[in-house]
This record gives sequence, C-alpha cells and structure tokens, in this order.
Amino acid sequence: MASNRLNYGKVIASAVYANGSNSFIRITGDYVIGSPTITNVVDGGQPVNFSEALIGQQLVQGAAFPSGTTITNIVGTTITVNSNSAAAGTLTSGRISPPVGQYYISSGSLTIPSNSAFRYTDVTGSDDASFAASSNTYALVLPLATTSSPTSQIVGDFAQLKITKFGSRTNNVDASFYISASVDGINAFPASTTMVSSNTTFAIAEQSFSQSISPIYSSADIAISPGYALSPYGIAADSVFESFSTGSGVATGGSGSFSGSFQGDGSKLTRVTASKIPFDSLMLGTDSIELGTTASNITGVGDITATGTITAPNFVGTSSYATKVGSSITQGDGSIATFSYDGSADATVAVNINGTTLNKAVTGLEVRASGITPVQLSSSVSDATNAIFGGGGTALGVQVDGTTIEIVGGNLQVKTGGLPTSSLATSSFTLGTDVIKLGDTATTINGLTLTATTASGQFSGSFSGSFYGDGAGLTGIASTLMYTASLGSGSVNLKTQALNILAGEGIDTSGSNNTVTISGEDASTTNKGIASFDSNDFSVTAGAVSFNNFLTIPTASISNDLLVSEDLTVGNDASVGRDLLVTRNLTVQGTASFQHQDNLDVADRFIRLASGSTANGDGGIAVQQTGPADTELYAWDAVQARWGFTSSFNPGSGATFTPTQYVTAIADNNSLSGSVRFQKAGNMYVDTAGEIYIYS
Repeated sequence: MASNRLNYGKVIASAVYANGSNSFIRITGDYVIGSPTITNVVDGGQPVNFSEALIGQQLVQGAAFPSGTTITNIVGTTITVNSNSAAAGTLTSGRISPPVGQYYISSGSLTIPSNSAFRYTDVTGSDDASFAASSNTYALVLPLATTSSPTSQIVGDFAQLKITKFGSRTNNVDASFYISASVDGINAFPASTTMVSSNTTFAIAEQSFSQSISPIYSSADIAISPGYALSPYGIAADSVFESFSTGSGVATGGSGSFSGSFQGDGSKLTRVTASKIPFDSLMLGTDSIELGTTASNITGVGDITATGTITAPNFVGTSSYATKVGSSITQGDGSIATFSYDGSADATVAVNINGTTLNKAVTGLEVRASGITPVQLSSSVSDATNAIFGGGGTALGVQVDGTTIEIVGGNLQVKTGGLPTSSLATSSFTLGTDVIKLGDTATTINGLTLTATTASGQFSGSFSGSFYGDGAGLTGIASTLMYTASLGSGSVNLKTQALNILAGEGIDTSGSNNTVTISGEDASTTNKGIASFDSNDFSVTAGAVSFNNFLTIPTASISNDLLVSEDLTVGNDASVGRDLLVTRNLTVQGTASFQHQDNLDVADRFIRLASGSTANGDGGIAVQQTGPADTELYAWDAVQARWGFTSSFNPGSGATFTPTQYVTAIADNNSLSGSVRFQKAGNMYVDTAGEIYIYS
C-alpha cells in the first residue's frame, strides 16, 4: 500500500520564549495571603496574551511567589497554583513562563520546498481540541547545546520537539504555537543538553503515525543546514530499528508461530496451554493444589492470625475457638444482674435497681419521685429544731427568729435594731472626761486633748494657734496662678512651684524683692537686640523702616541667599555666590550661559523655542561638538514643514538651516494621512488592515 510523503519545511521565529522568560506573559491580579488562588487576572501588556497561558506553566510574583509556583488550573480570570501566596496584593503584576522542556514559538514564518502544498493549515497541535487521534503529529528540529554553555552549539547534535498547541495563525505561513519535549519514543533532550539559547531557526517535519520518525530530505530544498534534515531521522531510526533485532525487543500486532522469550502483560494472549507453564500446581499447607481445579479444604494450615476488624454474623468451627476470646466474663457483686459470657453467644450486662429510690428512665438512671425520705436523712438534721426542715414537695429551709436575724434576698443578715446592748460586751465607753453610752447622742466632749500634729475631719467655729498642712481642705483661697504669654500659656501651683521669668535673645530680666525688670539688649553682629537707624538713609514711622531714597550699591558681592520680591535693576556685573530666587519673571536680553557640572533640569513639560516669533521660521536644538560653530542640529524646517538633521551647523550664522536628513513621520489610519503636509518622501502610513505604505 502506498503512503503519502511526510511534509517538511523551515520555520524562522520572531521570538522564542523558554522557562524563565520575563517578557512572555505578564498579568495583573489579586493575591490573598495563604491562598493558592489569584483572582481578577487580566493581561499585563506583553506580546503574548494571558488567554494562551497553560496548566503546568510557571508563575512568579516578587512578594507572593518569589521562587515561582506551578499553575494547576485556569478558569476565566482565576488562576490556581500548587502553593499558597506569601503576600497579599491588589492588581499586582506577575509573570508566566513555560516549564522546562516547553517553548513558545512567536510568529514562526514557514518556508516550504518549491511547489509544495504544505501549509500551517495542515498542522494541528497534539493538545488542540480539534486534533484527531488518527492524524500524524508534527515536530520542530532544533540545535543543541550543553546546559553549562547554552550559547555554544554542539556541532551535529539536534533534537525534535512535538507541536502541542497553536496560539494563533496569522495566515497559512505565519503562526504562533507551543512545542514540547515530550515526543513519543524519542529522547528529545539528551542528558545535560538544551536548545541553543539564541536559536530562532527550526526545521518542521511531519512524523509517522507512530509519532516518532521524521522524513529524510535535502536541506537545500528549504535552504537550511544539513544537520536539520539528517539528525532527527538518525535519532528516531536508531531507537525504532533497534527493537527489530532477532534477539529481543518489542513487537505489536503479530500473528503465527513465535519462539524465544516474550515480555508484556499478556492482555493480547487468547489461549495459553498448561504445557506452556513450567509449574502446574502449588503447595498450600500439606495439600498440593492443582491449577485449574477447585479445593474444598486445605490441610496443615495452622491458626490464622488476623488484625483489624472481622465482620461476620456467625462463626463456624469447633468450640476450641472460644478460647481465643480469653477467660469468660461472669456476674460480679449483686448490683450487676446475673450473666455469663464465653464468646459462644451474645450476653447483656444490666444493673439491678430497687425501684423505690432509683428508677430506670429512657435517658438512664434517675432518683424516683419522693424517693428520698427522712429514712435517707440523718435524724440530727431532719427537723426544724436542728435548722433543716421541709420536704414533702417543699424546699428545704433554715429557721430564723425574725427579731435578731432575718433573710433578705436569700442572704442571712442582722436585722436593723436587732442587736441589743445586752448582746455587746460593754454598753458605753469614755471619750475625754465624758462617758458615752451606746445608743445615746453626745453634743459635747469635755476634757479632749489633741496631741497629734495632724487633725483631720471637718471643724467649725473660731480657731487660734498654728495650722499646718497643704490647705487642700480650705475653701475660698486661690492656690493656682494662671498666665498667658505672647507664645503659649500655663499655670503655677502656688503651693509647690515658683514662677520663672527668663531672658531671651535681645531681652534681659532682673529681679529684686517684689520687683521684676525687663529691658532690651543692644544689637550686635552676634546677638539680636535693639538697633538704631541712620536718619540720612532710613525713616522709621510707627515701627516701619523704609529707605529715604533708592538704594544704590556701586559694587555688590552677595555671598548669601538673595530674595528679590520686587523689580531689581542691575547696571553692572553681579556675582551671586548662593541661591538666587526670583518670584516673578526673569528676562535676559543678552546671552544666558549655564555652566553647571550637572544636567539642566526643567520642571515644565514643554519648552517653547523662538517665543518672540510672529511668523513661520526654523528652530531646534543644537549640540556643540568641537566648538560653538560646530554643532549637530535637530530642528524644524519651516519651508519643508518637516523635522530634520544637519551637521557642522553654526547657530550664530543665521535663523535658517538646510536639512541633510529628515525625520520619518507615521500616520496610523487618521485624517492626517491624506494631507499634503504629511505626504513627504519617507513618511509611512499604516491602514486598518495592517498594510504599510511608504511615500516616495
């Protein structure tokens, strides 16, 4: 039966993305600490869209997953990974890259042999939903390098990786797709090898239905290195034909007679005779068990020890097995109902109750109603005389006389007026020279002498002598002095604090007895204070100082900051050694020269050149080279209405220039593309279909 020739060609990619690529797929999403889920995921603006991300790829986020994590699921705008986030974030950037052994070919341009009908439309990735199991797969052939030196190709060493999933097909000969090292039956990457890191050129080859062998073809047909055409076939042929040796190997779908040894699960063997099996019986206990027969008993097998749980309704065997339960369990004291248990039958354990004091209820044992009688209580505590009384459905209580002791709110307490003087050890006591009887009211106390230095309490009437204390109990006497100063306010505790009046810069204070004097200090070069003004130069009115005439300084050198808030006219040279702050407009009618070592910072977003112009003219930026008359100029040509360049330009030669080159302008499907001003040689126009036009 004839078969079709396997297709082949050359692919040149605009970019190849591998494991660890930082610019493959960028996303933003929301992260939660301790969660493996990223939500509200959207594209982050990289060349490959998030919609082309796959399960198994690597996700890195600097705070949440700094060491990377593997994607386990993608549903809409939600990603699930195989580890938990270490940080939280909202609309936080992250990046996705292929796993080791997977690559993304971006905008792979297809070259095919002359007159070949092969196109990308003939190719379906093995993981695409439209892939048919009966279809051939396609692989890309690529050069290898060692993992220790990925930039240097190993001459003559190639690998083939299967096309697994298409991203997009721009047209029949331009597409983006994934390739994977999981090629069936082929070692795509031998040990310690990887694809050359700078490689963007591949051979594409259709594989045989075994998904292994690629065609042999002439590399000249697609203008590619011969190694691309020969090495993959050699790799596959070696592994496939090796299995066809007469000594051993793997064969599938065979029929007829075979000799030698066979390996496999035997699922395809329909009949194996006993003569083909070297053993036709086995020994179990002392019985020989014939293969293919049924044994009703097994002799010579000792006790079987089982662990775990054995579930069965009945046990069949001799009574000797009951000993396996252990000794029999029998009835103990009289509180347990009579029973016995030897493992031969079920037994029930019950508790004996008298039915008088205790009852058996649904929920368990309970005290029977009226089950506790005076019989159960000691006679010493069972009557009112001995303080505990009640029963017969009433609460137990404590007997009180109601005169001396009473019960209030469940608490025992002495009743008001219930403690007579007879209950006290004494009915009076002496204070001073007076005998004070308990229960009486004393209006005076005679013969009382206070010997302590401190008396407390409230006193009224007239007092003489000396009084000591902090006066806290005295009323109507101020103890705090409040004050308010020009800066701040406060208070002074007259009992514990003194008021301090301190001097300041330019102010002196002095005190004597009850007088405090505040005076001003004369000003000096090192101290602020009171200063006088020359009446020839200055006038002082109501504290305001003004110049009698304009201030004229023939020669001025200002070494500190100068603040000019009004107009300033400088007739001669002025040198400012510190910062100069101008709060209004600065007009320079001569030449302004900036000679600072650092770059010039301009806070404004736009710079207006030729601001004094009232008509169209040239203007631009000149960068000095060998001297003021030798500059590189980037400027606007008013005649051509275009930006241009020129060299060796002298800015002092005039107000025009002649460009030697022009800047290319690009119009992206807008109205400017049709203007005469835009239609200049070299300008570019891109229409809505992506077609590019260059004006000539």
